[in-house]
Amino acid sequence: HSLVVSKIVLQGRKIFHHARPRGLPRINTARTTDSACTSKFMSLVGDLPPAEDGVSADSRWRQLSTAIHKSAITAFGRKERRNVDWYEANLQLMEPLTQSKRESLIRWKEDPTQQNLLSL
Repeated sequence: HSLVVSKIVLQGRKIFHHARPRGLPRINTARTTDSACTSKFMSLVGDLPPAEDGVSADSRWRQLSTAIHKSAITAFGRKERRNVDWYEANLQLMEPLTQSKRESLIRWKEDPTQQNLLSL
């Protein structure tokens, strides 16, 4: 028999986490129905500079996209992030239903019959 001797060198490597880059801020589209905000946006977009000669279409598109987005943010504002709790909003309707389901489940656990199961 021959014995095999080997050495292992362990080296730690840093694992880089690449988070998704944040996008542009969202526009408050609820204000698009407001005529004052819409006219302000149209005047801001109307003031955009004309295209320059010799500029590539890609760079011109980036300029237009950025300018339109900035105009929309200025006119309509940023969208605020608000998640409405639908249960809290409908508590008057949901609470009696929840209570009756709770009572039916307690009755079924105490007496597991078909009638109590159907009431669930």
